Amino acid sequence: MIDKPLNWHRPAALEDAQALLSRFPDAVPMGGGQHLIPHWRQSGTPATVVSLGLIPAMRHIERHGRVLRLGAAVTLNELAASAAVGDGIPALSSLAGKMGDRLMRNRATIGGALCTTSQAGCLPAAMLGTRAVVHTTARDIAAHDWFQPRGPGGPTLEKGELIVGVSLRIPDAASHQCLRLIPGRFALLTVFATRAGHEFGVGISGLSASAFRAFAAEAWLAGGAAAGSTGLDRVFEEHPGQSDIQAHGAYREAQARRLLKKAAEALLA
Repeated sequence: MIDKPLNWHRPAALEDAQALLSRFPDAVPMGGGQHLIPHWRQSGTPATVVSLGLIPAMRHIERHGRVLRLGAAVTLNELAASAAVGDGIPALSSLAGKMGDRLMRNRATIGGALCTTSQAGCLPAAMLGTRAVVHTTARDIAAHDWFQPRGPGGPTLEKGELIVGVSLRIPDAASHQCLRLIPGRFALLTVFATRAGHEFGVGISGLSASAFRAFAAEAWLAGGAAAGSTGLDRVFEEHPGQSDIQAHGAYREAQARRLLKKAAEALLA
């Protein structure tokens, strides 16, 4: 419930959105609002909101060779239903179609997922595993730099800077593995792994305070994921499991190890 009047703007062009953000310095840009609206219930509603959902430059799904380009305002439903995504990275399409419920998937956007560095976000793991590049109105940022821990405020954007979209490499094979304590609810853990030639990408969310690219797991996969290898242990030395009300850290580590082995079986089969 919105508790007070606000100025609501829905620009149809990226330039108009930037102009509004310059005109109203305290304006808040919004995608689907799945994170912001619950947050406003706790902290209060902003005076001005700039909704980005109608901007064509943020709503594209395009394939260019071995690269998939996705606009920041693309919703999870659109991601799951896209033929370009399903043909290029079926694991990403499958992941998007299983997140949350239908209402959430119809509203939640890629840009919103990038701005919400929650511990258990599924899409951040996919962005990291595909070695995605985040495009803003000012710069390009590798996903593993984007998701570096930045505290409770999430990723740092300059005033007026907006996420426009992401570019993902299309791998030869991909696997997503999730652990949900309650079917249909959020994932406690997500592993998204890819193979492109002899190179691997692994993104993990839900293990530690924020999603991360697991370089040690990538090296373990490149070495054939040998059963007796200690390479997998390095993942948990560098990113120990975090204990909270949902699960103990040791449980998270044990389950993450199991999901990584399942991903390895899929990629190296």
